[in-house]
Amino acid sequence: MKKLSLYIFLGLMWCNTSIAVLIESAEDEFYNSSDENPMTGLSQRCGGLYKYYLESEWQDILLTLNSKSEDEKKKILEDFKNPEKNYYMNGYQEMSLAYTAILVQDLNYTKEKATELGVTQIIEWDKKYKDIKNENFIKKDLDFCNIILDKYLKMKADNQ
Repeated sequence: MKKLSLYIFLGLMWCNTSIAVLIESAEDEFYNSSDENPMTGLSQRCGGLYKYYLESEWQDILLTLNSKSEDEKKKILEDFKNPEKNYYMNGYQEMSLAYTAILVQDLNYTKEKATELGVTQIIEWDKKYKDIKNENFIKKDLDFCNIILDKYLKMKADNQ
C-alpha cells in the first residue's frame, strides 16, 4: 500500500511539473500562430495570466488587511479595484475587451457570445497557469504579455 501511494504521489508530481513543457510560451505561440490574427489567442491567454496574478495579489492583500485601519483598508481596496492603479486589473480588463472585440469584429460573433466565450477562455488559462507551478515560465509569459499590453494600450490611445 505504501508503494502504491508513493507511485501515485510521484506520478502526480511528475504531471504537475511537466505541464509547462507541454504548453508553448506566450511569445512562441504568438510568433508561431497560424491564426489570421494571433492576438485572438494571445489576448485570452494574457487575460488569464493577468487574472492569475490579480488573484494572487488579492490573496496578499487579504493577509495584510486585518492590521490596517478602516481608512487604510478603504484606500487599499479602492486602489486594488482601480485599473489605473492596478496593472493586473488593467491588463485583465483590456485583454478581455480585446478578445471580445476581435471575436465581434473579425469573426462576427454577437457581443454576448463573444463575452461568454472570452470569460470561459480566460478562466481556462487562469487554471492552466495555476497548474503550471513553474514561476520562471509564468514570469516569461508575464513579461511578454506586458509588452503586448503596453503596445495595445499605446495603439488604442493613438486611435482615439
